[in-house]
Amino acid sequence: MKIMRNLVRLFLVIVSCLGVISTQAVLAQGRPDLVWMRGGPTAEVLSMSYSPDGKHLAAGSKDGVIRVWRVADCVLERTFVGGWAQYVAFLPDGDRLIGVTGGQVAIYRLSDGETGLHWTLTKTFSSGAVSEDGSLFGVGFTDGSVQVWRTDDASPVVGFQAHATGYAVLSLSFSSDNQRLVTTTAALAPDDTVRVWHLPDGALISSTTPVRGNWYPQPRARFLPGGYEMLTVCNSSNTWFQFDVVDSTSGQSTRTFNAGGNSTGSDPKGFDVSPDGR
Repeated sequence: MKIMRNLVRLFLVIVSCLGVISTQAVLAQGRPDLVWMRGGPTAEVLSMSYSPDGKHLAAGSKDGVIRVWRVADCVLERTFVGGWAQYVAFLPDGDRLIGVTGGQVAIYRLSDGETGLHWTLTKTFSSGAVSEDGSLFGVGFTDGSVQVWRTDDASPVVGFQAHATGYAVLSLSFSSDNQRLVTTTAALAPDDTVRVWHLPDGALISSTTPVRGNWYPQPRARFLPGGYEMLTVCNSSNTWFQFDVVDSTSGQSTRTFNAGGNSTGSDPKGFDVSPDGR
């Protein structure tokens, strides 16, 4: 009798699992806009990046793995194992991608699955950015400093204190000609939240705070392609985000527009700009 009961339980478990699989299949068939990626992360995804040709998608997660899928058929093509995968981005050649995992920066090759250059960060990672041509990689740290390296040989270009000590660099972005770097920090910091720096000497060009007042936004900024204008976004109220197109030389906003839908009052974690900057 005991054996029979166990067999019945096993049968019910199998039927239940088949029901879940069947339900997922029906949902997938009814939602052609959804793509079910095989071998997905087992923990929170921290960063994602498409290859320049759109054929591959890379994702880094808290489970310590950077995964790369082939978009056409959702096949998991490569995995690179490290610590927390806090940042991942393809380089312009589409074969190499750069990742920050467990306090290490590494450049991986998609073609053979090998790890190329790699180096250790001496401070706690907060944000990262690759230059438009892929020649530079910048990291913002939780202590308010930044460091820039060359991706061809991992040699340091410049490092400096971008914001007040103890206030993390929330985002950074290179201008198209690699002559400027914009960094942002929280509005509670004693300095302006958006600052623009000259490269490679790290001289301050401009400094501004897009939104002032009683609200404490945590802005992000990106340079627009082909020039020195940049786009900033921050939480300006409980109901909307404020976007500003800013002249990076003067630090003055030239255009402002708002986007609704921020019903939670949360801060933007990131955003992107189309290749043509429009």
